[in-house]
Parts: sequence; C-alpha cells; structure tokens
Amino acid sequence: MKWEKPIGKTSTIDKVGYYDEDETLTVMFKDGGVYEYYDVPKIVYHQLLFSETPGKILAKEVKGRYEHERID
Repeated sequence: MKWEKPIGKTSTIDKVGYYDEDETLTVMFKDGGVYEYYDVPKIVYHQLLFSETPGKILAKEVKGRYEHERID
C-alpha cells in the first residue's frame, strides 16, 4: 500500500491508502488515528483522493457504510 495525500482541503484526514487485493481503505487522521475500512470499492478511494472536500466524502460515503477498525 502506498500512502497518498488527498488533493482537497481537509482538517481531519492526513493520508489515505488502498489495498486492491481485499478492497481495504486505510485512513490516517491528523490526530494520529489510523482506521481500516473493509470491502470499500476503489472508486470511493479515488473520490477521497480527488475531491475538493475529502472529509465530506469520508462522512457521506464511508462512515457507517463499511465495517472498520482502528489499527494503531
């Protein structure tokens, strides 16, 4: 997995990564928390990377929709 910084402005997300093999989205927050979200389609990862508002995409398209766990 390669970490990427979203292009949009966000006060919460530091970096995101994605594992193609099992469709796991990994999000590193600016407060140091790291979460994995499971079975997330790659298009959602791309939305996070290229959105002007990645935090809104995370809240609308990921949180509450996919199983997750804190991994740090």
